[in-house]
Amino acid sequence: MHPFPSLLALTTLATSTSAAVNFILNPFVSTDFRIPSESHTVNFTITNTNPFFEFGGGESAVCTLSWTDPSTLPTTYQPCTNNINFRSRITPGTTYDYAGDFSLDVSQVYVYEIVNENNATVRIEEGTGGLGCSRGGQTTVCAVQDGRGFNVSAGMYFGV
Repeated sequence: MHPFPSLLALTTLATSTSAAVNFILNPFVSTDFRIPSESHTVNFTITNTNPFFEFGGGESAVCTLSWTDPSTLPTTYQPCTNNINFRSRITPGTTYDYAGDFSLDVSQVYVYEIVNENNATVRIEEGTGGLGCSRGGQTTVCAVQDGRGFNVSAGMYFGV
C-alpha cells in the first residue's frame, strides 16, 4: 500500500485531466445583403467547453462582425458584445467569398495567475458544421441548421 494514498490519487487526477480547449460556435448565422446597399454580418455564440477555470473554461460570448465595403474586412480583433474576454475577426490574408465561405479567427483572453490566451482559426464552409445557406435575390443567409455548430480545438498560450 502506498504511504500517501490521497496524494497518489490527487497526482493521478491532476495528470489525467485534459487541458485541451475546444471552442463551439453555435448558433451561427452569416449574411450577405446586396440591395439596397452591400452589407455583411457574421453573428455567433462562442463557448469554451473546457470545464476548468484555469483554462478559461465555461465562458461564452455573443460575437458580431459587420462591414459594408469588401475592401474593409474586419481583420483586426473586435471584442464580443457581452464578454470582453472574447474577440473575433476575419482571418487576415484570406478572402471572404460569401457568407458560406471564409475563415474566422476567435480568441479568448483570461487571467489565471498570468494573462493567457486561447485562440483558433475556424474555416466556415457551406455543408460543414451543419451550415446551410439559402439564396434569394440579392441575399444570402447561412446558418447552422442541425445544432452541431463549429467545434474547433484552440491553441493555448500562457503569459501573453
